[in-house]
Amino acid sequence: MHFSYSLVEDDLISLAEFQLEQSGRLRKQARSRRILYPLGFGLLGLGTLLTSDDLVLPLVFGLLALISFFLVPTLYTWLTRRRLPQIVRSKMSSTSVGDRTVSANEKGLQQRVGELYSEVPWSIVHDIAETPRHVFVAIDGIYSLVIPKKEVDGNELKRFVELLRKKIQKADA
Repeated sequence: MHFSYSLVEDDLISLAEFQLEQSGRLRKQARSRRILYPLGFGLLGLGTLLTSDDLVLPLVFGLLALISFFLVPTLYTWLTRRRLPQIVRSKMSSTSVGDRTVSANEKGLQQRVGELYSEVPWSIVHDIAETPRHVFVAIDGIYSLVIPKKEVDGNELKRFVELLRKKIQKADA
């Protein structure tokens, strides 16, 4: 079974967003910043209070601690998502986008991009995830194969995903 499709930059950005959500790393970093920033401002306020007779500066640091507790996680998440296209563009190569052919046989999963050919055995194809716009295939634990649903016939893609799921289950057994 095989089919051809074309990848564009938006598909790679969708993959990066999906990987970010799956890893949980963004949430962990936002949570740590939710604690560290207010703690830092609080300690600055306490230090200022202990070394100065002025109450305005410790109150400002206290207010900054309170504001950062509520805003820093949201702001950090927003800024990270906003920078994602720039990060993806910096990592792209000439074969990252464009036409490609994906196929599956008894040995494993194959992909041809221009003159380049790759084949991976079923033993390292670990998972398949679907979003409304894409199918992502995890190879060796990392979601790295992107299939835009709009580029492939729905029935053909459905059969391909079912075949992949069966092969993954068989390889895991």
